[in-house]
Amino acid sequence: MYGEEAGKIKVAITGQGRFSPFGRGDEALSPFRAGMDRSERINRDNKLCPLSSQDHGITGELGQKGWRASLLAIAASRTALAQAYPGSSGIHRQTGVIIGTSLLDISALEHYLAIFRQQGPKALPPWALHYGLPLAHASHIAVSLRLQGMCETLSDPLTSGLHALGMGYRALTRAEVPALLAGGVDSPSGNLLFPALAGIYSKNSPDKGPVELAEGCAIFHLQGEKAGATPSASRPLAYICGYATARMAGKKNEKEALLQQLAAEAFPDGEGVDLLLDTATLPAPFPGMLAAGPALACGLAVAWMQAPNSDAWKQFSSLQPEPLSPLRNREAIRRAIVFADGPAGESAAIALAAPWDRDSGQYKEQGWRNNQAGRGNKYFLFSPSGQQMSASKAVITGMGVASALGLGRDTFFQALLNGASGAEHYLPPGANKAGPSTAALVRGMPAVAGMPRNTQLACAAAKEALTDAGLMTPAPGGAITDSANITPGRPAGEERERISGNSKFNRTDPGLAFHTGQKGNQRLPSQQPGKNMTGKPTIGLYLGETLSCVEAWIHLEKLLREDEKEHETDSRSLHDALNSLRQNTKDQLVSRFQLGGEAVTFASGCTSGLLALGRAAKNVEYAGQVPGPLFLAGGTDSNLFPLAFGILSRAKLLTTCPDPRRAGRPFDRERDGELTGEGSALFVIEHPDSAAQRGVKPYAVLSGFGSAGDGHHFKYNKPDGAALVKAVQKALEQAGLNASKIDLVIAHASGFKGSDAIEVKALSTLFKVCQILPPVVSIKGATGQPFSAGGPLQVAAALCALQTGTIPPTAHFSCADEDDPFDHVPTARQAEKPIQHVLVTSYGYGGGKAALILSAWGDTG
Repeated sequence: MYGEEAGKIKVAITGQGRFSPFGRGDEALSPFRAGMDRSERINRDNKLCPLSSQDHGITGELGQKGWRASLLAIAASRTALAQAYPGSSGIHRQTGVIIGTSLLDISALEHYLAIFRQQGPKALPPWALHYGLPLAHASHIAVSLRLQGMCETLSDPLTSGLHALGMGYRALTRAEVPALLAGGVDSPSGNLLFPALAGIYSKNSPDKGPVELAEGCAIFHLQGEKAGATPSASRPLAYICGYATARMAGKKNEKEALLQQLAAEAFPDGEGVDLLLDTATLPAPFPGMLAAGPALACGLAVAWMQAPNSDAWKQFSSLQPEPLSPLRNREAIRRAIVFADGPAGESAAIALAAPWDRDSGQYKEQGWRNNQAGRGNKYFLFSPSGQQMSASKAVITGMGVASALGLGRDTFFQALLNGASGAEHYLPPGANKAGPSTAALVRGMPAVAGMPRNTQLACAAAKEALTDAGLMTPAPGGAITDSANITPGRPAGEERERISGNSKFNRTDPGLAFHTGQKGNQRLPSQQPGKNMTGKPTIGLYLGETLSCVEAWIHLEKLLREDEKEHETDSRSLHDALNSLRQNTKDQLVSRFQLGGEAVTFASGCTSGLLALGRAAKNVEYAGQVPGPLFLAGGTDSNLFPLAFGILSRAKLLTTCPDPRRAGRPFDRERDGELTGEGSALFVIEHPDSAAQRGVKPYAVLSGFGSAGDGHHFKYNKPDGAALVKAVQKALEQAGLNASKIDLVIAHASGFKGSDAIEVKALSTLFKVCQILPPVVSIKGATGQPFSAGGPLQVAAALCALQTGTIPPTAHFSCADEDDPFDHVPTARQAEKPIQHVLVTSYGYGGGKAALILSAWGDTG
């Protein structure tokens, strides 16, 4: 915890960096400068922002060939940090980074895809991994600026810039970090795909007309400011006072309810707001900058707050949406709300206050509490004053697994404990002679036309998890369908307690009496998925997915090229390809399972799945209502399409062993690279009281979560392993445990020689005071490494160990390095004592680290 009382922390904006096609800094807001005639504005046909090497300060390959979006974000972050730490004041290296984006760099994708198709995978440069796949913008910022705090990228169309600011606001009010950079960036600067993109996002414009796509960026330095403490080096430019998000808020009445709710929470004195900024109503190029547009709109509101006597903002009055009552109509802007709608019906909003309004005494620190009683459970709002609500640990009540070991929880468990492996001979079309010829594939899942593979995997896992948690029951014919009714009661014991491996699947600590406020056999009325008894949405979705758009982009690019060559292209195929881009996996899950709560995609590489689980757990803990919202959280990814396979091979990350019985050997002395793969694992997370009311016993408690970065390199982890140590220490602190209490580690280790050794070094540091070292296991030799799904599959294995008392094996392991002191469990075995606490770790490209601690239900330390 930073500060003695997290409840008295408020969130200040102390620096900002802005880019648009009109310029940088204040010039980025040129359309709204006072006295500037429209005819004098910069030619908007230029869609690119002015960007020089002096702006981002990056040399070498990244500066020459890097994603333009990442370079914009680095440049804006440098400016924000310079404002926040003026003069000789040093940058706080524990600063975190949370960035929202809608797109990968299309121009980079087109470039490397053309090389791949024309010359084959061997012609791809080794650095294509960093520029040809959507590895996180946040990691590029953290590595370039040597920042070591949390490192997270969010990826949702249009709204993710506001989500990033909202996530940063939550992290600071909960005192997770002392400061962070947050905002949005996008660069739709491709060639062939550019017109298709314009068609996708035109559907979201108010008049359904063409959208002028452009690149842009706005990054803010946010600082947790403790009440009564010495002011920061920089005077706050503004304060973030609230964040709200809702599904299906595009309807006028629902959007008004969202904004009224946020205004009441953020400004409890009842005086209302001065300014509403809807990004869709701003003049071009703001709506066409995608995730950067709403973030720049926040910059616009902050700029007007800095000039309270200026009449520049009055010129904007004709563009405002219908006023939010009461609108104060004062001469200066003191309070503002910025909001945006996404193409799939989601809305996000941020409340801002001028510092002279915040410090005037009219802002009542405790007033927000008066609104809690009437607060609807459709919107997820957090205390604007940084009040830390009483936290109760979140629990897991359902899981779904789609892995190379099989489909379903029981199949996965049994195969894992039996030492099975999902590795097999595999080489995707077009990637011949790329090098490796093995991968871990999910079998037994029929293809669905028009649906990317990772989306199919997520749908299978989501259906099982919701059913397992008692939130979906079979239709009268016995089949589980996407539209099956919710029955909050617990499924039959026969279904819950199957044999997994050699051990009984117990589902709960046998020595614990399950506490509940109602009788165990009491059942609530039948409901629809994602609905509570009042019809209000309660199930949110936090999904880790790194490769969400790449496969769909490639398919669309192929169709468009065929169309250019006057080949007959099926219009239905083009429609399906465009729709899969407009609605990512998260949106399709929301639609299929009628999930009505908060929904966000985490795109931070291999750590994405654990980040989604950890953030969902924190939202349940701090929701301020019991029972709080439920979340479906986890990850999905498929790395097996030809371009990804070729890029990973050229980066020399993959095993070159052709024998599936030895391919992928985490921790083994002869390891030669990771076994790539695919999979998905999703979990239902909720408050213990919510589970009790539904009569469902938890699998385990999500007792601790931590994340950090090493700010070292895009591909290689820092040799000292300090970032992982820091992430685990945060998780231990939250769980109230010391390292000696950990009974088992399910490690990230994927078989990459350097990373495995660094993880061993970090774990050795953590457990050096322990008389007995815990077993350290990796499942990636069996499941492969499916990016965002890797961490969640490890969580599934951890639940297996907690429930059965059996330690799963490290597949293909034979002999460890000489300086490796851990037992890596070559074959599954029964634990010598009850397993109470399991540590799960995850590494991401760019240095991001995440750690999660799962504790047996009833033993939370």
